[in-house]
This record gives sequence, C-alpha cells and structure tokens, in this order.
Amino acid sequence: MKLISKISSAATLAFFAFVVAPVHVLAHPTATREMVPGTVSHVDNCTYRDALTLRSGDDRKVLVIKAWALPASYAPTDLRLVPSAYRSGTRYVRKIAWPNLKALMDAARAAGRPLYVGSAYRSYATQKSLYNTYVQQYGQTEADRVSARPGHSQHQLGTTVDFVRAVGAAVDDSFNSTSQAKWLYYNAYKYGFVLSYPEGKESTSCYVWEGWHYRFIGKNNALEHRASGFLLDIWLKQFNTP
Repeated sequence: MKLISKISSAATLAFFAFVVAPVHVLAHPTATREMVPGTVSHVDNCTYRDALTLRSGDDRKVLVIKAWALPASYAPTDLRLVPSAYRSGTRYVRKIAWPNLKALMDAARAAGRPLYVGSAYRSYATQKSLYNTYVQQYGQTEADRVSARPGHSQHQLGTTVDFVRAVGAAVDDSFNSTSQAKWLYYNAYKYGFVLSYPEGKESTSCYVWEGWHYRFIGKNNALEHRASGFLLDIWLKQFNTP
C-alpha cells in the first residue's frame, strides 16, 4: 500500500487508462468477477473481521484480505536485506522471493524501465502505525480504501513489494502513469509477481488502484492466475476455503 498522503487524481487515472489496457477479469463467458467455484461472494472480501488466515503466512497461496488476517505474531524467518543498488531506503524481502525480484528488476532495467523497491516487508506494528496515520489524516473510511489495517496487509508476508522508479521517489499515484508501471503490468507475472489492486476494480479488490503493488506467488502460480482471468484475491479463495 502507499506510504504517503496522496489520493488518486482523475488526471492520472485518465492518462494511464490510455497507455495501459485494463485487467481482464473474466476468464471465459461463464466466469464472473464475484465468484470462484467453491467460494463465497467477493463482497465478503471488503468487510473487516477478526478471522485468521487458513494457511500459514509462509504459504505462497495464503489469502490475506480484509476478511482474513495474519496473526499479530507472524513474521517471516527468512528475511534478507535488499541490496542497496535495488532499493530506496532500507527494505527487506523473503529469501524465496529475492532471486525472482532481482531478475524482474534486472529485466526492467535492460528494457530501460529502472525499478527500485520502495517498500516491502512491514511488521504488524509498523502497519498499525501507518494505518493509524491515515486514519488521523483522512478518517477511517478513506484510510480503509488506501491502507490495510494491521494483520490484513500483504506486506506482512515479506513477499509483497511497492515499486518506485527512482531512489527517493515516493510510493504514490504518480507511478501509475509511468512506463515502469506499464512494463510491470505486462511482464511481472513472468517472474512470479502479480498486481494486487488493479485499475477500476476497487469494488472487488477492496482497495484503490495501486499500479506499484505486486505480490510474489511463484512463477507457476502466477501463470495459473493469469490464465484464470481473476483478480488475485478472488483466485486465491479457491485455495483458502474451510
């Protein structure tokens, strides 16, 4: 999720809508954006509750949404510092994600689209502080659109990255209209990363468009997810039912 106090602008949305094709949610004529066989409606995604995730936070297919939270005590045991050449600030990711993350950023640089890690792992306590800051600035309703409550953030997994295009750049809506965002949209899945909160899908993803926010689920999973046509959290539900 974003780290600065900036809300989406109509101008930014309009520009990126021109240069980047929208996410195709429907995989086939009988698919719906609301349902995956064997799961409940997407409406439940957007309602906060205290239920804990059904899979370990170490599992690449764990579903972390407003309806299901990670334990406050959960923290990855294999965190590593992202090398300075690839980060803006001090950032940590899980070791299982790093080789693919490095390959992704190397490929982006080779394509003339340099990327840096602007945010990655956040502890429960850090997320709580960040969320409370948004509540103080915007009120809870708006805060819930742009930031996750503690325990409900994908960043606690250590496999989620917010990208920026330069060292010192803010994680904010300006990234959505960049060539880096477009490159990620079309190429991130090749390295096991999936866009969590795409354009125009807030009613289903439960958050505003964040073209910088990608979660690592592994190459094979990312390919299967892409073929399904579903948003990430909707696709993951089939692996997270009681």
